[in-house]
Amino acid sequence: MNTEYIGIINGTPLFCGLSLDETGRLLKCMNAALRSFDPSELILRTGDLIKNTAVIISGKVIISQEDIWGGSSITASLAPGDIFAEAYACSGTPSGVCAQAATPCEILFIDINRVFPCEHGCPEHIQLIKNLTLLMARKNLRLNERLGHLSRRSTKEKVLAYLSDQSLRHASNEFEIPFNRKQLADYLAVDRSALSTVLSSLCSQGRLIMDKNRFILPDGKQH
Repeated sequence: MNTEYIGIINGTPLFCGLSLDETGRLLKCMNAALRSFDPSELILRTGDLIKNTAVIISGKVIISQEDIWGGSSITASLAPGDIFAEAYACSGTPSGVCAQAATPCEILFIDINRVFPCEHGCPEHIQLIKNLTLLMARKNLRLNERLGHLSRRSTKEKVLAYLSDQSLRHASNEFEIPFNRKQLADYLAVDRSALSTVLSSLCSQGRLIMDKNRFILPDGKQH
């Protein structure tokens, strides 16, 4: 892997606190491989047996759950620096989700079995494990956040809860969300037409200003 890519990889959260040399050594140790994906290309299929954790270097990835009848529901939108498939790789269980490129993507695959065991206790491995633990904790918080959205009874309550959390995450009452309307309806598990009705109603009431995936909450507090 060339020096330019090592520099880009070194800037991701998983390799935070490591030097370029340390990152280069770890990439060799973990049999790292960088792959490119086109928009709509499947990166991971439901039922796949996985041994590699995936790190998004560039682009956007949509994670969804599929049922045996072919239905699917979006569970997350991931951006550069995010990781996925780590739980399935660690546990050795088949993947319960599907990962698809939403834009042109570059994904770094690393052998999870080479992350944890380190006979020499080298500092770079210890730092990597700390970073991986932090990323997994953040992902767990996002999943709990989504459960909070889905637990709301009405479409309006789900929408407001989601937008409120996005405002908090961006520390602003003006922000962009990672979903289009169809994807947002899937993520919130609501009917798309019902979602459109609620958004239009909130705009009419002056509680919301929106332009595609950009939102402003006029009465929201500045964070």
